[in-house]
Amino acid sequence: ILYLVNIFFVSTPLFYAYSFIEYSHLKLRGIELHKTKYGKLILSPLFLCFVLMITTPITNFGFIINEKNLYERAIGGYIIPAVSWIFFILTTIMLINRIIHAGSYVEKENLKPLSRFAIFPFIATIIQLNLYGVTVSQVGFTFTILIFYVTRLKNQILSDELTDLNNRRDFNIYISNFIENDDEKELYICMIDVNNFRDINDAYGRTEGDLVLRRISQIIRDTCKGIDHNIFVCRYGGDEFVIANKNNSQLEIDTIKMTIKEKMQQETLHQMKDYDFSVSIGSAYGYIETFPDYLELLEKATADMSEDKKRMHIFSEE
Repeated sequence: ILYLVNIFFVSTPLFYAYSFIEYSHLKLRGIELHKTKYGKLILSPLFLCFVLMITTPITNFGFIINEKNLYERAIGGYIIPAVSWIFFILTTIMLINRIIHAGSYVEKENLKPLSRFAIFPFIATIIQLNLYGVTVSQVGFTFTILIFYVTRLKNQILSDELTDLNNRRDFNIYISNFIENDDEKELYICMIDVNNFRDINDAYGRTEGDLVLRRISQIIRDTCKGIDHNIFVCRYGGDEFVIANKNNSQLEIDTIKMTIKEKMQQETLHQMKDYDFSVSIGSAYGYIETFPDYLELLEKATADMSEDKKRMHIFSEE
């Protein structure tokens, strides 16, 4: 029993490293690592170390139980943390690189807690390796799993499940933080509405409607990313989207609006559907010092969007 308990204890960094890299690869690539072409080969050092740990009662690879029935660390007690942390560090580098180049605020926020996953376990492991008899590595892993879970729960609350954009609740938080903390109170808001979305839902079903919303949200997100990574994009509700940022000029806002509409036209030609990918966009600029100021600015953007929708209908009739 003593051997089994210690084999499990010494091997836990391998289990954590395996779970961490599999989950991270799933989030980054959409597939678990072991299911990829070279996944099993990449993971083989973890499996090899575990097999060697199982042989410890015969080989004394991981540890030794001496004559006094006391635990003594063997070579495997150093190799296993080293191999595990190589995987932790390389995976964390991949996550940080993805965060830097992510085109979605929601994606960045979802990956940030994962990129910080290894901090507390790393500190705890260093302490345990240097202070013999102190078993704090499990505490480090447990603590960071708790933080990760709470952060992920928060991100799920503030993101839209269908489009992976920020949701209306997060937009209200964005506005509140802007009012309270930002010295510059000027803000641009764009209101976007999908044209004839109800007709698409009625004619082709809600599944097709969801596909339309996902594709349009991707176009909006990619367009904003090309202009400024700090632009806030959210699904406001139903088939409405909002863009907000404090640092853009009127020229940049007009460029965003024009680019989104051009990409919608290209999408219509590319998809060859019986309906058009089309949106109406309105924008407004103003000073926001209180929440009513924000609501007034949002109303102006909505009114401008309605005017754009009317112009598009007139153009279509002509």
